[in-house]
Amino acid sequence: MLLKSPVAKVSAALLTAAMVSSASEANAFMLIGSSGTWQSTVGGEHIQYGNVGDESQVRWGLPVNFNRFDFNSKSGLGFTGVSNIEFAAGETFQLGRLRHFNNPIWGGTAASAANIVIDLLFEGIGLQQFNFTLEVEETPNRAGNCAYFSNSPCADKISWDNAFASSSFSVDDRDYTLALRGFSNTPGGTIVNDFISQEGGTSEAYLFAQILDITPPPPPPPPVTPPEPEPEPEATVEIESVIEPPAPEPPPVTPGGESVIQPPPPPPGPEATVEIESVPEPTTISGALLGLYLVYRRRRSKASKASKA
Repeated sequence: MLLKSPVAKVSAALLTAAMVSSASEANAFMLIGSSGTWQSTVGGEHIQYGNVGDESQVRWGLPVNFNRFDFNSKSGLGFTGVSNIEFAAGETFQLGRLRHFNNPIWGGTAASAANIVIDLLFEGIGLQQFNFTLEVEETPNRAGNCAYFSNSPCADKISWDNAFASSSFSVDDRDYTLALRGFSNTPGGTIVNDFISQEGGTSEAYLFAQILDITPPPPPPPPVTPPEPEPEPEATVEIESVIEPPAPEPPPVTPGGESVIQPPPPPPGPEATVEIESVPEPTTISGALLGLYLVYRRRRSKASKASKA
């Protein structure tokens, strides 16, 4: 048996699992049909693509017969979709069937991974596409040194590094994506993470997945800031004005320098009463003046006559 060289795993640039929130059971989906198309490989030589019936295939490697155009003698992968499956968001469902063509090829010509586009046609939603990378660990065929249980040296392993698709779709303001969940040998069997393919033949497994609700939660409400307390009014102190009594005048000083002590002022006597005579009426005053004037004229007339005589 020819030996196959080990190959390194290559991870796809997909969403991380931390970005996926809890699944919502509220929305149901009707899958009309699924299909897959192989896009490219990581490594490998003599790559060929083709469809055999409903199965999409990718083949790689140089067969032991050295016929690089012998499609069926190469190693590779095949995907066949399903139809008419109804499920809820978060519920595991069968996505399709995966086959591994584990034929002996010359070392150094195997692919280490294959990229596939999964098409899901939903009723009422339409076609949605998701990209995944399946890793292929082609093990060396050395008897007694197989990495996995092998019927004949040596079995290979199919797996993935990131199960979450990098694309999503929206329904009723909710965002969803497709996540691979694992393989099973039968449609209702136990789901496992790895697909072990025996050497020298074709192995198949059923591929299961989930539609996950990845709608981000609403932002938390803004914190409520309590109103600032109003400042207390400042205390107002009313100061009454105090009128100081006038300072007493110092006692007078005599020429000899001795202070003269003035006797205290006498106590105030009874207030003087001023009697105001009644003022004569204007007519009385006018008559009195007229009388005085007549007397004055009379006296001057007499004095004038006396001087002439």
